[in-house]
Amino acid sequence: ISLCSGTRNLESLWAPHPENSSEEAWQDMFETVTAAVSIAERFDMVLAVETEAANIIDTPEKARKLMDDIGSPNLKMIMDCANLFHPGEAHAQNVRRIMRHAFEIFGRDVVIAHGKDIKESKGIKFCGTGEGIVDFEYFAELLREHNYQGDMFLHGVEHEDKLPAAIQYFKDKSGVYTD
Repeated sequence: ISLCSGTRNLESLWAPHPENSSEEAWQDMFETVTAAVSIAERFDMVLAVETEAANIIDTPEKARKLMDDIGSPNLKMIMDCANLFHPGEAHAQNVRRIMRHAFEIFGRDVVIAHGKDIKESKGIKFCGTGEGIVDFEYFAELLREHNYQGDMFLHGVEHEDKLPAAIQYFKDKSGVYTD
């Protein structure tokens, strides 16, 4: 089950808020995730969180801290490489370094891979797979290095007419697509 670590922004779950980095926000999120993990353990379910620049868990380090502090095998990670970028970082020269760093921090705990993309920009502009800078060949390589055995979910294609091109790109570049 996918969890969002949340934001203090009451207008949008995907918009940042200055209080997201506060101890109070962390504690609220931690208590909520701890309770959810307790339920997941009773039912032998796995919960997974992902980093998201606009949320409380906005870095690989915070994700690792959450997993370590909760200490349950029922809490894992979703790897969405497009979500690893913060404003000012979404540039081609940063892609592999940022991806590698996240895998070094929590790659062994990835249970879901999202095939979403991000445009090169000064901000955060998600886009359909193949329209941005995420290196999907490298993504697949890192998943294999960390013994990931699951699927990669095509994610973030907002217009139906762009779906065939995204699927083809995904097949060509990810090395994990099967019909």
